Amino acid sequence: ATTSAASMALARVAATVGGINALNAWAYVRWGGQALGSAVRRESSVAERGLEAGLEQIGVHLEPLDVTAGGSSLLALTRMVSCALTVGLTLHLYFTNNFPLVKSNFGHTVEIKRWRRFTTFTCWCWLLMTAYFTSVVYHTQVRGAKQSTWLPALFEVCFATALLVTLVVHFVLVPVAKRKDRYRYARLMNWRALVLHYANVTMMFTELALSGIRIEANHWLFPLFFSNVYVIFALFWGHNTGLFYYFFMDYTKFWWAPVAYAGLFVAFAAVWALSVLLSAGVARLHHH
Repeated sequence: ATTSAASMALARVAATVGGINALNAWAYVRWGGQALGSAVRRESSVAERGLEAGLEQIGVHLEPLDVTAGGSSLLALTRMVSCALTVGLTLHLYFTNNFPLVKSNFGHTVEIKRWRRFTTFTCWCWLLMTAYFTSVVYHTQVRGAKQSTWLPALFEVCFATALLVTLVVHFVLVPVAKRKDRYRYARLMNWRALVLHYANVTMMFTELALSGIRIEANHWLFPLFFSNVYVIFALFWGHNTGLFYYFFMDYTKFWWAPVAYAGLFVAFAAVWALSVLLSAGVARLHHH
């Protein structure tokens, strides 16, 4: 009976996520987008020029942007520091076994080590930041290139998801854990968690302020896709292991889980709007 109830709960959540994504897809087709496919575009290939022509037909037009802020030495320095921090902590998380056995909702324990350390949304976002900073350092410092079309798109996703992680952790997870779960609260307060949840947004704000890369409102498809992939992964992960890192995503305990999943998309939209506003504010400061 318990398994059947869990399966029904999963079906409700899946239907909710699917319905919301169908609505998002309709909205994108209805009003058009500006960033579809840019994250995988490469400038030199003939095949990609064919892809570019196809994107033009659906209203997607991207031009290479200067990602060096005119050759700013301070920007180059902060990027190298951020690259070292993201790569260093990623390797530390993978090779150290500082996460104990975790009891799942199914009654057994799951050991969180190696690749399983990267099954939280926070760590997914951290890996994405690691990819961004290593790529931008390689692109600008090793290759000596100044312009790119895909790095700005990757930055947009990193900034929005970092802001989402920090806001959710600071205003939802930490207060709840402090009241109800002192052990979880202690884990949220250790140095690794603090770096993952707060250094992320610090690095992204620094990048925004120094790089001058603009977050475009109609590029919302990128972070939406990334967040969707994680939600789908989390559903499979929870179904197979019984582990839910975020209490509001635990459809086995809360009948209102479908509402919470729908709320995630509302939160995403709000954070994306905030990201666009912050970017516009920084752009105005640059112009003055």
